[in-house]
Amino acid sequence: MAYQRGIGLHRQGRTADAEAAFASALQEDRRHVPARQALAVAFIGEGRHDEAETLLAAGLALSPHQFQLASTLARVKAERRDLAGAIEVLKPALAGGAGAVAPADHAQALALLGTLQQSAGQHADAIENYAQALRQSPGNGPWWIGLGLSLAADGRAESAREAFARARGTETLSPELLQYVDQRLRAGARPTASN
Repeated sequence: MAYQRGIGLHRQGRTADAEAAFASALQEDRRHVPARQALAVAFIGEGRHDEAETLLAAGLALSPHQFQLASTLARVKAERRDLAGAIEVLKPALAGGAGAVAPADHAQALALLGTLQQSAGQHADAIENYAQALRQSPGNGPWWIGLGLSLAADGRAESAREAFARARGTETLSPELLQYVDQRLRAGARPTASN
């Protein structure tokens, strides 16, 4: 199959040939999500963001609940400072339900949506999505930090402090994030100018 050939070519570092194979796989079956995802990622790696965005949007038009495509497209849009567009791409994929994807993928998509909403100042929505993600993956320290930041921005200092303490307790934070959490805990988890 063309997709498998593309994977092999990619592993050999033959990028142009791999892209051609992925494109061929899509000609054989335009609903082939892994081929579409691989080709889009290749385009992104080459700085061809417009082509990646078009390719991913076409895939989502065929199947709007594809987490992988939606997450990648949301990241492309966010990098291009289109937070509203990134958020709107993820919502239909999440509305499709978690049953069709691995729980870890669902949790990652929820956390990504929470991060985008936080960046857009939509803290109430971000809190909800971080909380859902953390119910599925409670040991993710950075997500606890995200939750804490939105709770603080929403004026819920005590809940924010608890979230920062949970982040610290995961023992998964880099030294820089651990230092940041300790600063927030010492400050009482009040909002900062960057929230």
